Parts: sequence; C-alpha cells; structure tokens
Amino acid sequence: MKRIALLFAFVLVVAACGDDDADTTPTTQASTATTSAPATTASTATTSAPATTTAAADTTVTTESMTDEDMSDDDTSDNMTAAGAIFEITTVSFGAPMVVITNVGEEAGNLGGHWICQRPSYQELSAIDVGPGESVAISLGGDVFLPPPGALTIDGQLNLGGLNSSGGEIGLYSSDAFGSVDAIVSYVEWGNTGHGRSGTAVEAGVWDDGGFVATTDDTSGIQQDTNFSMAASGWSSF
Repeated sequence: MKRIALLFAFVLVVAACGDDDADTTPTTQASTATTSAPATTASTATTSAPATTTAAADTTVTTESMTDEDMSDDDTSDNMTAAGAIFEITTVSFGAPMVVITNVGEEAGNLGGHWICQRPSYQELSAIDVGPGESVAISLGGDVFLPPPGALTIDGQLNLGGLNSSGGEIGLYSSDAFGSVDAIVSYVEWGNTGHGRSGTAVEAGVWDDGGFVATTDDTSGIQQDTNFSMAASGWSSF
C-alpha cells in the first residue's frame, strides 16, 4: 500500500509541472510579436513624410523671391545710367560756315555754359533747351545761313576764325576748362591731324588718335553718319 501511495503522489507531481510549462511559453511569444510590429510601422509613416514636404516648399519660395528683387534693382540702375542729355557735334559746314549740335541723349538738356572752339578761338553758347533728338544750328559768320530743316537756331553769329576744307577742328566743351579731359564732350578734325585740341580729345576718348575726316577743295562740309561717332570712320564729307 505504501508503495502504491507513493507512486500515485509522484504521478500527480509530474502532471502538475507539465501544465505550468505549456501555459507560460505561448504567452511570452505572443506578447513580443504584438508590441514590436505596430510601434515600428506607426513611427516611420507618421514623422518622415510631412517633414520632407515642408522643407521643399520653403526653399522654393525663398529663392524665387530673391531673384525677382535682384533683377528689379539691376534694371533700375541701368535706366538711371542711360538717362541724361548728350550733346555732340553732328555737322560742320564750310561754304556757309555753320556748326550743328545734336542732343543724342534720352532727356532734354540746355546748352548754356557750353563752349565751342577752334583753337585759339573760343565762343560760349547761349542758353537754349534742346530735347532728345533735336539739333541746334549755329552760324559762324558769312552772308548765308542754311540751318537743316527742323533745327533750332541761336540769334547772332559766332566767330571761330575761317572754316575751310583744307583742315581744321571743332571742339565742344561743357565748361571753359579747355585743357581738361573732363570738359571736352565732342570733337572732330578734318583735312589733317594734330590740331590744337586733338590731343585733349584723344586723351578724353572722344576722338581716335591720328584720325581725321578726309576732305578736298570741293568739300562743302562734313557730317556724322551715326550718333556717338567718336572716330573719323564715323564721319563722311559732302
């Protein structure tokens, strides 16, 4: 009997230990699988995409705005530089002595305070408003004065000595500083080179070194072919 009782008790103990192992193992594995997958998925999907989209939008707007502003400033600067009156000698007539000065700039200006010269003669010009593209014809003596059609005129005559086709020069100055490269604004010489103010004109960049408009005894005058002709090649005789 004692042996039977001990055997029965041993069987009960073994059976009890087997049930505990079966209950513990599946519960632990299920818990690990449930917490790991949802945590990883939610974190990746929610935080990454919105952050990337916002950064791209901010960069695009900032770059475009700065570019437009810079271009606007450059355009304004260019317009301010190009504005103003620019006076140039455009015609010199020998038969009926005359000089024509044209405003080739973009704004109106006044010739008051300007001088013309054929060294050693210098004459100050009268104050007269000259619009963009307008010309002023100035008589330099003689019995005949034939200003171009539509040109403005100045009363009286100015004396720069004789003008003839064999050779001469005309310089236009913004002041009476005749030796200054800052004062001479336009120049032309014909027949030959090396006249009294040609060196000043060359140094100022308003005439080409050694250049002159070719003329003959039959030449009535010379004229610019195009505006801003600061070299003999931009002039022709008639």
